Order: sequence, then structure tokens, then C-alpha cells
Amino acid sequence: MQGNISKDIKILAFSFFLIFFGYNGVQQYITTFFSEKGFKNIGFYSLLVIYIFLFLFSFLAIFLSLKFSLKKLMAFSSLTYTFFVFSLLSYHYWILYAFSALLGVSAAFLWTAQRAFLIRNSNKKNYGKNSGFFVSLQRLGSFLGIVFFSFLLSRFSFGLSIFLYAVFPFLGFLMLLVLKEPERQALYFNFRLIDFLNKIRKAKILPRLSLFYFCSGFILGLILGTVPFQIRSILDPHWIGIITSPFYIFPFLLAFPAGLLSDVIGRKNIIILGYLFLISGMLSLYFGNSFFSILLGIILLSIGAPFVLPASISLIGDVGSERNFEIIGGFFLGIGSLGTVVSLLLGLFLREGLVYIISIIIAVLTLWMIVPILNIGKEKLLKEVIYETEIR
Repeated sequence: MQGNISKDIKILAFSFFLIFFGYNGVQQYITTFFSEKGFKNIGFYSLLVIYIFLFLFSFLAIFLSLKFSLKKLMAFSSLTYTFFVFSLLSYHYWILYAFSALLGVSAAFLWTAQRAFLIRNSNKKNYGKNSGFFVSLQRLGSFLGIVFFSFLLSRFSFGLSIFLYAVFPFLGFLMLLVLKEPERQALYFNFRLIDFLNKIRKAKILPRLSLFYFCSGFILGLILGTVPFQIRSILDPHWIGIITSPFYIFPFLLAFPAGLLSDVIGRKNIIILGYLFLISGMLSLYFGNSFFSILLGIILLSIGAPFVLPASISLIGDVGSERNFEIIGGFFLGIGSLGTVVSLLLGLFLREGLVYIISIIIAVLTLWMIVPILNIGKEKLLKEVIYETEIR
């Protein structure tokens, strides 16, 4: 596994390419479609519901990923993305909210299993390479899905376009069934959520590392909520998809080389580099009174993201062991989704500038908290994390 990317990693990445080709292609147009029917910000509230339920069920996802096949958990969770796309054909916002909640639950299962599967099909020398390849292909699917859906809408009805797009997540589901289940010989099957949370309360390493995922989730909330609102304040809403396209283009172009680089120079250095771009982008958006400063902020955030996204997967392998990849991945996923929920809610009630100031403070605090941990020797760090995730 140290040479070429394995067959299962390629199948995994292309499955998510198809799933998010269909889902993100449609999701970008939900607000526009329902606004024409008199319901504003439906897309925003749908995202909020998704991430609330993703957070609430991320800990159950740990339990399920330990008890059941990772391949099957991913496959059957991915079916919900097809159902979600089909739900738009009902043209009822309450049905959209119901399926948004269901999608959030399934996303918790899907992404917890995906992270564990990728790490278990990699080794410590190519975590970054495989994570970067996955992120690159998944973001490419999202970008092409948005572009192609716009093309379909210009020639066909919204209903027919939705029907066609529901096929792509289903194709992703079929591809996931082809995967070979990784061997798991030393799983910690006695996982109990209450005991785990009690131990995390007293832990030193995982809570501090989780701030990295909270910050990543918080910045995702900016991209999904605050930035589109800021664009809408100076431009027609139809420009949002075009101006935010760098959030997909740059991760596609840079995630794989950034992942490769992180295997060479270390996760700490790649995270610091990514955060320099992210903080610069948030500063530009804070002073974003013009189209140029907003566009510059988006580009800087988009360049920083492909350094951080593969690292967020690789870090699970770096600090985890055969016994706890699912536990660590699910815990970090839950904290990350909590960051997204907090960011989306703050974007609703606070001025944009204040939200950007808060995000910059969180980013700086994150670096201050996690860099000393990443300087700890790998063996010592691994022992600490094993101790903090197992209930004896």
C-alpha cells in the first residue's frame, strides 16, 4: 500500500464522487427553487437541520461502526442521499426538512465509516496521499455536479433534472457494495458512550485535538452560511454559485499534492500552512466591503482548505490505533459538526464582521492548543490516546 493507491481507495473515492455529484449539484439550487415559491432561506435551514442531526447521531455512529460492516454501513447510509434528492419532487418544504434530518443521521454513519475504512486501507506512510486523493475526487464530483445541473436546468424542467440527479447517489451506493471489507482483529467492542464521555471529560489530548475539527467545522459553516449572505448583500443571489466555486476547484487541484506533502513534511507543518491561508481569508472577508475583497477572501479560504481537509482524515490514523480508529473518527466528526452548527447559528443572529472575528480567534486558539500536542513523540501520543478511548 506504500506505492500506488489501492483499488479499494479508488472505488471509495469514486463512489463519493458520484454521491456528491448528485447531492451537491442539487443542494446549491434548493434556496433558489423554494424562494420562487415564497419560502426564503430554505436551503440554509435545510443545512442547519442536517448538521444538527449529524452532531446528535455521530456518537451512535461510533457504536454502529464498531458493531457492523464498514462497507455495508457506508452503502446503506448513502441511499439516503438518493431519497433526499427525490424528496425535492414533492415541492413541500416540510418534506425537505424531514429528509434533511434523515440525511443528517445517515451522514453521521456514512462519514464515520468512511474515515475508518480509508485509514484501515492505508498505512502510516500514505495516510496523507490516500486522504488527499479522496478529497480531490469528492470535491471534483461536487463541482461538476453543480455545473452540469445548471446545464440541465437551462434545457429541461426542474423535476426532470432532479429525477436524473437522483440516479448518481444510487450509482455510488452500488459502487460501495463492490468494496472489500477491511480486516479488523482488535476492535474495542465494549464501547459505551456514557463511560467514554465521562473519560473524555478528564482527558487532555483528545479534547485539545478536537478543537482542530471544531474550527474546521466552524469555517465550513462560514462557507455554507455567512459567505453566501455576504455575497447576497452586494450581488444578485445567482452569483453565489459562481463566486463560491473556488471552494470546490482548489481542493480538487491541491488536496492530492497537499496530502502527499503532509506525508513528507508532517501533519503539523501542513496544518500551520493551511491555517495561514484560512486566517488570511477570514481577515479579507472581515474587511469585505467590496467584490474584490470578498473574492480574495474566498480564494484564500479555498487554498487553505485542501491543506486542512486531508490532514483531518490523516490525523485519525496518526494518533489512533487498530482498536480505536472508529471511536476517534466518530468523536472528531461530532465535534466538527457541532462547530458547523454553532457557526450557522451565529451567522443568523450576529453581524458578519463579528462572526469573522470569532472565527479568527478560534483559528488562532486552535493552533496554540494543537501544535504542542503534535510536537509530542508519536509513541507517547499513541499511548495517551489509547488510554483516553478505552474503558477498562
